[in-house]
Amino acid sequence: MKTTVITFAALSLSLTAFMKTPTTTEKPVAITSDQMAERVVAALRQSSAQQYADLFPALSDFHAVMEESADVYGNSLQEAQSEFGRTYQATLVPSVKASFESLIARGKEKGIDWRSVRYVGIELAETAGNRFGAVPVTIVFASDGKEFRLRMDNAMVFNGQWKVSQFIRLV
Repeated sequence: MKTTVITFAALSLSLTAFMKTPTTTEKPVAITSDQMAERVVAALRQSSAQQYADLFPALSDFHAVMEESADVYGNSLQEAQSEFGRTYQATLVPSVKASFESLIARGKEKGIDWRSVRYVGIELAETAGNRFGAVPVTIVFASDGKEFRLRMDNAMVFNGQWKVSQFIRLV
């Protein structure tokens, strides 16, 4: 199952190399890495797996990547989107929620009072372009006077919108 999740995520992100530049001048309002990190901490404060999952790329984000790379799929684009949609609902979203819930449990074991966490900052080892990419990030938060770090492997950027991944852990 983990291999399937990684395969689909890698496939979707690798397809971004084939993306065409949009022809419209209208740009979506960008969610910065800092704003994404603040929203992650808000989800932690609420211990809400759903609130965290809402920060994960929507199925339409992945479908848009697939559509922009339609030549890769040929006549099977619709079928590929349908199959990915099933995997997204059955595997990816549950994996995102399970990772979050596991993080909450590990934090409780370490004595973190999730209700009191506050956002401190974000550490980016590298930056992603404005369009598409995956970047490891570390979100720094505090609870009861102690700082903690949440490592998110492969935070994603879709058209300037920072999104979370299911690969999160306390470091």
